[in-house]
Amino acid sequence: MPLNIYIISHPIIKILSNPIINTKENQYTNKYYYEKYLGFLLIYETLRKYVKIRKFYIKSLKSIRNFYLTNTGTKYLIFTHLSTHYKLIADISILLPDIEIINIEHKIHSNFGLDSFFKIQDNTNTFILESVIKDNKIIDLVEYLHQKKQIKLDNINIVCISSYQKILSQLNYKYPKLKVYTTEIIYNKK
Repeated sequence: MPLNIYIISHPIIKILSNPIINTKENQYTNKYYYEKYLGFLLIYETLRKYVKIRKFYIKSLKSIRNFYLTNTGTKYLIFTHLSTHYKLIADISILLPDIEIINIEHKIHSNFGLDSFFKIQDNTNTFILESVIKDNKIIDLVEYLHQKKQIKLDNINIVCISSYQKILSQLNYKYPKLKVYTTEIIYNKK
């Protein structure tokens, strides 16, 4: 079964990701705002199929009002490196208050700085947020979450602005059940 890769092609996301993907660090003056809104929209687009809502009705004497609430039985975890990606996740809790953001440290062959601060249940949707996937650190993190924290591969989703094709191939070989949400795949030059 091949890796599930979803290209997010919303026009606003494409416009916001273009200066981040195609310019060098600190070259673009409004990069902070681009990353802030891009992170918000990426998570929004990714969560659309995972968030379940229920419609409630309140009946009063003269009218019926309805409103929507999220399913409180579902938990959402976002694993990201806060010092690097704080701009991407700045407003995520506005989307869904039930999201728990967990800071990871990219240390090879370690516990990624993750102690037992979070609980994994069957109804937990797990997201790994990276700006660009370009090395094996993502594979190490998926391996850690799957083997050490017992998270099912079906519940692990990777969200990124762009990803190198070489790493996606490695992910496909090792973990074909993963889902990857990205705006662009960067093909390696041979």
